Amino acid sequence: MKTTTGLLLMFLMAGAAAPASLEEQARELERQLIAPCCWRQPVADHLSGEADRMRGEISALLQEGKSQEEVLNFYVAQYGQAILAKPPYRGFNLLAYVLPGFFLLVLGSGLGWIAIRSRQRPAAPLEEAAPPGGYAIQLERALREMEE
Repeated sequence: MKTTTGLLLMFLMAGAAAPASLEEQARELERQLIAPCCWRQPVADHLSGEADRMRGEISALLQEGKSQEEVLNFYVAQYGQAILAKPPYRGFNLLAYVLPGFFLLVLGSGLGWIAIRSRQRPAAPLEEAAPPGGYAIQLERALREMEE
């Protein structure tokens, strides 16, 4: 019984997520920050002197014992919210996350309403059938009447 409990405890401890290394934390932060030289790519993907400098700064800040949130706050204080690859889930930025879903919901509802309405309409009455003999005979009659 003791060995089973011990094995189970060892298995659970081994399965627990180990704390991320400083290098892994640095890579994650580099993906969360935009390179301020052109404001187009995350620092992790950008090839510039500014991005290299930031990568070094991020590593240094983490080695000093700063948390990921403190590092992000450091850069937000320096450059503003534009430095973040994803806007935070609060305030006006929340609209960036809510509006696409809202528009999809409205669009889907509108299309569903249109589909239901189009099925409920009665069929249009059929036009009068062509006279016996078809349109060719009717045309001949009209031409004869014009000649007379």
